[in-house]
Amino acid sequence: MLDNNDAQEAVVAWLKANANILALHDNFPEEIREEFWQGEKFVYPNIRVACEITPAIECGPDECFARIIANSEEKSSKQAQTIAGTIAEELHEKTFTQNSIRFSAIRVQRISRAEQENSIWQSTVNVLMDVK
Repeated sequence: MLDNNDAQEAVVAWLKANANILALHDNFPEEIREEFWQGEKFVYPNIRVACEITPAIECGPDECFARIIANSEEKSSKQAQTIAGTIAEELHEKTFTQNSIRFSAIRVQRISRAEQENSIWQSTVNVLMDVK
């Protein structure tokens, strides 16, 4: 069985290797990290990732719920929403293998509209996928 950290590391690595996502800003791939990264300086825009594994009941694949968050400090929500939309396009109905984990049956469930808190725009991509 996979754990949350294994899945999170693999999704972060996949995002860091995706040319279409990297093309969105010079901060990438450096500013693609786990959700609760404890750095001293936060640079925007950035992408944060959290994963939760639900183990398979029988011998099927485990299920992984990923929350991929696009953060921006621009004056409008456009940058955060563009990053989130590109991530969704790159993942929806795709399959990939990263760090020896196979992600399949990938379904983007929701792309939240950007909301602003403390001058930071945030848009979240919720993704459900099978992993093994």
